[in-house]
Amino acid sequence: MRFWGSILIAIMVGIVPLRAQDHLVPEDAVFTYAVNGRDILAYRMRLGKIFYPTIRGAEATLITVPSFHPEYAMSIARDEDKYIIRAQRVKTNFWYHAYRMRDYDRWKQGKLDEKRYQRAKEHPYWGLGFEDIEITHCDKELEPQLAAKVLSIWQARLLEVRHIKGHRFGLDGVRYHFSYESKAGQTWSPSSGSRMDKFVRLAENLIAYCEGDSAEPLNKVTLLADELLQE
Repeated sequence: MRFWGSILIAIMVGIVPLRAQDHLVPEDAVFTYAVNGRDILAYRMRLGKIFYPTIRGAEATLITVPSFHPEYAMSIARDEDKYIIRAQRVKTNFWYHAYRMRDYDRWKQGKLDEKRYQRAKEHPYWGLGFEDIEITHCDKELEPQLAAKVLSIWQARLLEVRHIKGHRFGLDGVRYHFSYESKAGQTWSPSSGSRMDKFVRLAENLIAYCEGDSAEPLNKVTLLADELLQE
């Protein structure tokens, strides 16, 4: 029951305000155990450690947490007179990897019951450690004028972070954790065409530009940036 309870908590991390389609909502308080739980807290701390090379010293960041697919992160950092996009992806969903890591540690300590062990040892992540996680990364320069537009949008969205009454429960989806300097906010699977959807697509196209060879994602970034600046 505890295993499935933790999985349910992880999936339900998509709890967000019902009408929060035009602004970000605050990040969950680290000390709010009722929201996070032990497993969620440990997972987020480890995920932050994985993505630290990307988010360290950046002006704007995004960590993306899908319910069932691999997590990824991106940032925009200033290097003297240049702006650099950085992105990282784990190749397998880290939530499931982290769960197997915990089971493996408990098994080595003799604390894992036989039934759980027989099920866990068949998992492809069994026995793999933190250092075994496969990660891809990229970095690419962003033209200063466009970088200034994007950072202006990032800052504006983070200055609008606020609570709202009413919640809905998501049984899957993607959670997006944004930050600008010391400010942070999040959104969950925004509706197509909404303000948050455009903001997410702006970030996703920056990642696509960093990871690929095509200029098309950058063209989309330019169009989305101009549209968002006019709203």
